[in-house]
Amino acid sequence: MISGSLGITEPWYIKECKVDSKTQTMHIYVSVREEAKFACPKCGGDTKRYGYEKKERIWQHGNVFFVYPCYVHCRRPKIQCPRCGVQQMNAPFERKNSRQTLLFEGIAMLLVQDCPVSVVAERMGCNEKTIVRIMKHWVRKAWDKMKGAEPQCPAPVFIFLFCSRNSLFSTQFLIITVLVVNR
Repeated sequence: MISGSLGITEPWYIKECKVDSKTQTMHIYVSVREEAKFACPKCGGDTKRYGYEKKERIWQHGNVFFVYPCYVHCRRPKIQCPRCGVQQMNAPFERKNSRQTLLFEGIAMLLVQDCPVSVVAERMGCNEKTIVRIMKHWVRKAWDKMKGAEPQCPAPVFIFLFCSRNSLFSTQFLIITVLVVNR
């Protein structure tokens, strides 16, 4: 169940899970098999293992039972590509340069459709800036994808707009979710 929520498959595995009863938090430790081989993320070529990142990274994961904070710990492997040089591999549960797991970000995006940013931040156990940063990333990604896309629906299309207002430090943000239904 835990590996499924993180999207972990071989050669990645859960090394250990700890529940800290004093702080009421859960800590998941993820590792990668020593013999695992990875393709270069830039060119797709063969690589050699080049150790691990120096410091363990910690990502905030979806809260256990929506109450107890959960954190994922991992030292990601490095690889060396003859063409591209040394590369840091990303873990399957992370978005590059994010300190939250993909599941955390997905839950935040679902909640922000119906709740103010401040409420989502409180429920998710983070600050409002984190939620806004997540929203900006995924909205920008969807927008970029839509800009280059050719219309794919020859049949009539009905567009529904769902709007919600969120405030972040007195600045108003209007979030528009577009649902396209092809009949």
